Amino acid sequence: MKILLILASDLIYKYTNILSLNSGFAPLSLTTLAASVPEKYHADIRIIDEGMQKVNYDKLNYDIVGISCCASSSNRAYELAQYWRKRGAYTIIGGYHATLCPDEVSKHCDSVICGFGENIFPELLEDYCSAKTKKIYYADCKQQTKYILPRRDLIKNIPYGAKNTIYATRGCVNKCKYCSVNRFTNSSYIKRPIGEIVDEIKTCKFKKLFFLDSNFTADKEYTKELMTALIPLKIKYYADVTYDIYNDDELMNLLNKSGCFEVFIGFETSQNNNLKLNYKNYNTEKYKNCVEVFHDKNIAITGGFMVGMDNDTECIILSLPDYVNQLKIDVVRYTIFTPIPGTILFEEYKNNNRLLTLNYDYYDYMHVVHKPANIEPQRLQELFAKIWKESYSNKNILYRLYGKKDFCYLLAVNMYFKLLQRNIPQKIFY
Repeated sequence: MKILLILASDLIYKYTNILSLNSGFAPLSLTTLAASVPEKYHADIRIIDEGMQKVNYDKLNYDIVGISCCASSSNRAYELAQYWRKRGAYTIIGGYHATLCPDEVSKHCDSVICGFGENIFPELLEDYCSAKTKKIYYADCKQQTKYILPRRDLIKNIPYGAKNTIYATRGCVNKCKYCSVNRFTNSSYIKRPIGEIVDEIKTCKFKKLFFLDSNFTADKEYTKELMTALIPLKIKYYADVTYDIYNDDELMNLLNKSGCFEVFIGFETSQNNNLKLNYKNYNTEKYKNCVEVFHDKNIAITGGFMVGMDNDTECIILSLPDYVNQLKIDVVRYTIFTPIPGTILFEEYKNNNRLLTLNYDYYDYMHVVHKPANIEPQRLQELFAKIWKESYSNKNILYRLYGKKDFCYLLAVNMYFKLLQRNIPQKIFY
């Protein structure tokens, strides 16, 4: 049995040449799916990431082709499924978009996997061998089955910037209106046994790693126990956290002692009224204190901000680069507020005729696809490109990083985001 697993590309995340590499975190979805294939099939498995690799499919032959996609890469996934079906392969589509919109996706492939694919893939393979496959397979997202060590050997030749990825938890306890994570897992939050995580780190001999948890600190007591177990390993790690943990002295001390060197925090906006509209219980007045506490613990911050929420004005958006500088955030990641198909926000905007296009190619957080309340869509697109360019001017990069302990590392990350500017669209085409 020959199995090909593909991470589909989109308008932004795609390989065109060596200078276009989207050198980010190595995803765990396909490596874990590959590891779930029972040994009895003696399967020949290959993983291709279209954002990181150039490939000629015409030279390849596979029995089963599994494709993972999000909304922005769904059309590409359909193209791939059609191509491989014509060549006689059995096609499967999974991932976020397949889970949130299974009926749509099922029109374009032989089978759809919803939820954690590794929990159902062995059953699908069994059905395939007995010619009894189903159109849609619903994998359990309420609990974690026996953990499967990802097949990291299958991505050793893919040039990810961060290959040593791992997770401790899956899902998120928050219910932000715009987020697809809680819809994917049905609001469940799954925690791995701590001993199992420690064993994986030891087995893989990780010294620097990147947790892919959507919310690493959602269960503070669990996280404290985990970090205590990480201290003897003397590792360095990155994680996504929420801003409000800064006032938990015990947790912050453990983050420092256990080796956390950088966190991502979705601050989202400088306006409290934007947060309330989207069911996010944050307080922007405390952001500066938050950043100071993390920096006191020698932990760098990548801050996420979205533009185009209903209370955003042109002045508010244009003030973001100065706001980021005032907070002294080390790295900033701007995105455009986007109603992702399958979320509460999408249905709300669709019902109110506030979507500019239903072509999901543009639902990549870099294109404006909705009608903002206070700004013309084209102007929002221009402002997005403008603030990105301003925040990643050499002057502002040096301002944010001056005197930082990990200056060289942070400079490299900032330059990566500076280079991403070439992918930002300047105009709306629909």
